[in-house]
Amino acid sequence: GVIANLKEITRLAKEYDALLFVDDSHAVGVLGPKGEGVAHLLGVEKDVDILMGSFTKAFGSIGGFIVANQKTIDYMRITARSYIFSDPIPPAIVYGLLTTIKIIADGNELRKKVAQNADRLRSGLRNSGFTVLGDKTPIVPLFIGNEKKAIQFADKLHAHGILAPCVRRPAVIEGRERIRFSVMASHSFEQIDSLLKVCIDIGKEMSMI
Repeated sequence: GVIANLKEITRLAKEYDALLFVDDSHAVGVLGPKGEGVAHLLGVEKDVDILMGSFTKAFGSIGGFIVANQKTIDYMRITARSYIFSDPIPPAIVYGLLTTIKIIADGNELRKKVAQNADRLRSGLRNSGFTVLGDKTPIVPLFIGNEKKAIQFADKLHAHGILAPCVRRPAVIEGRERIRFSVMASHSFEQIDSLLKVCIDIGKEMSMI
């Protein structure tokens, strides 16, 4: 849920003559003028040497991609252990992804709606006394700060029919555990408000708020 300071990172890359590799899995399709990702959002896309994205997030499919110049791609094809002997994406999935790319390119209204949903959830949680990390993305991390409590919170959400995994070691360092909500454009305000009510009830039950 946190947007990297790519402007400063690109400046440092230039200063130290370093290649810049950006994993933009959560932003591609959502952030940027036409969903191109964080680099386009911040206007530094020409300074990114290698861009990696996932087809499992905004694209709603499987697999992923890497974009770079031809020389870099040719090198990775013969050296990347994760690529060698891997099966290609099935043709039917590829066709679906090509259609998704068109939807994303024309998806300003979808991006607007997902931003509204995320803002509604984020502000609602903060106004209720919770600590929320990040800003301006569809990922809304509810900070817990304790592994046992994070697991309990996720279990209680699941009991209400809400799937929101707790993020703990090794994904985050000890003491930075959180619940990660992934908001979609297809969620209604009523669903967001229902989630807020459940979170508030759980938060009071666990003496968090």
